Amino acid sequence: MTEQKYNSDEYTRKISYVVREISREQATDLVQGNHYSPVMPTLTKHWLGIFRDEGLVGVTTLGWGTQPKHTIQKVVSKEVDSKDYYEIGKMCLLESEMKNSETQMISQVVEWIKSYNIAKNKDVLQRNKDIRKSNWTNRGVSGYTPLVETPVSEVKFLYTLADGIMGKCGYVYQAANFYYGGEYWTDSYMSAKGEKVHPRTTNQMCREEWVWRYSEKSPGFDKDFKEAYDAKLEDRKSAYELSLAAALQTVVKTGDRSLIGSYHRFCTDFYDSISRFSQDYRDFESSGKPFGERPRQEDYLPKVPSGMSSFISNPKKDYLKKQQVFWLSPKFMKKVGLRKIGGKMFRYIYPLTREAKKMLQASDVDWKIGSGVYPKEEDLKWKELVSKGKTEPLDGMPPWNLQIVEHNKKNVNAHKKSSSARITRKAV
Repeated sequence: MTEQKYNSDEYTRKISYVVREISREQATDLVQGNHYSPVMPTLTKHWLGIFRDEGLVGVTTLGWGTQPKHTIQKVVSKEVDSKDYYEIGKMCLLESEMKNSETQMISQVVEWIKSYNIAKNKDVLQRNKDIRKSNWTNRGVSGYTPLVETPVSEVKFLYTLADGIMGKCGYVYQAANFYYGGEYWTDSYMSAKGEKVHPRTTNQMCREEWVWRYSEKSPGFDKDFKEAYDAKLEDRKSAYELSLAAALQTVVKTGDRSLIGSYHRFCTDFYDSISRFSQDYRDFESSGKPFGERPRQEDYLPKVPSGMSSFISNPKKDYLKKQQVFWLSPKFMKKVGLRKIGGKMFRYIYPLTREAKKMLQASDVDWKIGSGVYPKEEDLKWKELVSKGKTEPLDGMPPWNLQIVEHNKKNVNAHKKSSSARITRKAV
């Protein structure tokens, strides 16, 4: 079928989009070929294809961010869980579509979720209908105990963020009557070539900076940093050893000789591993080998025996302290050619049920809807970290270069199993 062509400079009141699930590969090809950012979300439940005249013209992915439960409880209430919402991960529509088509696409996605809720709960809804009928028919009958309906598990919210750091304030969500829940600052790194680098992508560099500042042989050695790290490490080790000693009484109270034996064997292995590591580290220090070849204590520590995890915690997690920083310092960023950019993020949410609307009204977040409450372009702000604890405002959006994929190569390649031609972009 020949694809119908529209003039994208015109607006339309109705487009007959069809939403249906597609493969991850299909979705990735279209997004990475047309979206302003080729980086794909990690936690995705549904890859939805947006079709017009049987042609794939868009993609919306539904899933969650990095902290699903924490996110929804923070913006709604502690009563909800990750199963109660989806977050839009990626939303991309071909440039050939009309200007207001993104809003209609969202409307169709909302209808898809509602249909998904009905299909998922078909049996429960029918059973509850029968229960209501039985309770009504037998009302007033002596000895009849009213039946209790089964709770319906459904997606109650569609949540999303407008990426203000990329110059987007969420006009599409505003036009689709999403509720607005305020703004917050977020940070991202920018490479020397203009690539946007998410902090989660810099784990390896965070470990490298730790070595750069901790090792006395490094040009970036920071004595205060090393002393502070060593002090915190000793505190963790002392706390773990105290908890290990205290666990003995609890284990003995069980009266289980097998558990008591496992406890004593673990303690023997644990303290023996400390001795072996200490000796090997002393040998390393006198060997003159590079710091990167140092012994790692996590390689020496024993595993917690089966059945003992309720008494003894994992020493690799609680006895040691990670050898990495959590944010790159200005000095190290200068060394590796990165800038740390701050920008606004704007929260949006769409309640899918009457119950969800009531929950928004009771939320600690002031969710608003309607003219005059939404952010506009003048609300976009940026800042840059210039020294420790000091930022300076930027005059406008930094010159991101989204054609560059170096730091994000692992994510892009992990989702990309086939290639497609890059077309003119239209992303929301």
